[in-house]
Amino acid sequence: MANAAPKKTIPFDAKQLAIFLGIALALAAIFYLFLRIDEQMTVSQAQKKNSSTSSASSQSSKTSLQFSQDQQRKNDVVMLNTALKSYYLEKKAVPPALKDLKPNYLAEVPTDPATSKEYKYTNNVDKNSWAVSATLSDGSSFQAKGP
Repeated sequence: MANAAPKKTIPFDAKQLAIFLGIALALAAIFYLFLRIDEQMTVSQAQKKNSSTSSASSQSSKTSLQFSQDQQRKNDVVMLNTALKSYYLEKKAVPPALKDLKPNYLAEVPTDPATSKEYKYTNNVDKNSWAVSATLSDGSSFQAKGP
């Protein structure tokens, strides 16, 4: 054990560390304040822009609602396709209707957020594949197929 090399220690200066941490904290606070001020200015400019164009605001609101509904439709189609895959893996067949996914695979079968109608579901003649789709706000179709 006499040949063991002595461990080198890194000199530690608590004063320098405290100064460094203080500067870092001050910079972080300044950066945070800058971001908050910039955020307030952006919100203020957006409010001014929205108040001057009320028709544009209603169009924006409508577009936002359509986007939200389309996103919900896409999420629903993906969720339905996942439930259909689970059903297929367990039973080695596709269900005759989406309602057959209740309650084992879905608590409730989702419906279109605007019309409350069920999504389009077709199972192929071979009973080993399917397609589930939703019509989006612009008239296009979002579809998922399985297996």
